[in-house]
Amino acid sequence: KSKAPHPGFCHHTLMRRYSIFYMSYQGWKLMEQHAEANNITYEKVIKARFDFDRDGYYPKINWDKKIADKTIMIGGWNLQPYSDLDQRIPYNFQDHFAFGNYKDMFYYFNMFNNLFKLTYEFKHRTKKWHAEYCLSLWLHMNKITCKVMK
Repeated sequence: KSKAPHPGFCHHTLMRRYSIFYMSYQGWKLMEQHAEANNITYEKVIKARFDFDRDGYYPKINWDKKIADKTIMIGGWNLQPYSDLDQRIPYNFQDHFAFGNYKDMFYYFNMFNNLFKLTYEFKHRTKKWHAEYCLSLWLHMNKITCKVMK
């Protein structure tokens, strides 16, 4: 038997991203509905993945610490070298843990509705449609920086 040639771009990759970002956005909508129903105003939001990488951890959160506008704090493990792969992105990135102000985290959770805007933005084609590349590029396009939590 001979193998069929690999098409180069697999639609499953894009569909997996839409699925991941869809679920994230649905979580955001549930949070908004809960806030409205219970008269809650959120100041800060955390996004956490529960599939730990080696040496992964959840940092201790100081809820009282001010986070600068247009800044999202990320965990310091499994950082992907996007600052080397795409010169427009000035920071390395991971999508296992993020913490920020409500307004800035909306961009993070609303990737689903904006994924199409990245179609022609990818400079590093082998990472095209990877969740971390999509998020880091989208956040940077919206002038949001990511800093590693200490």
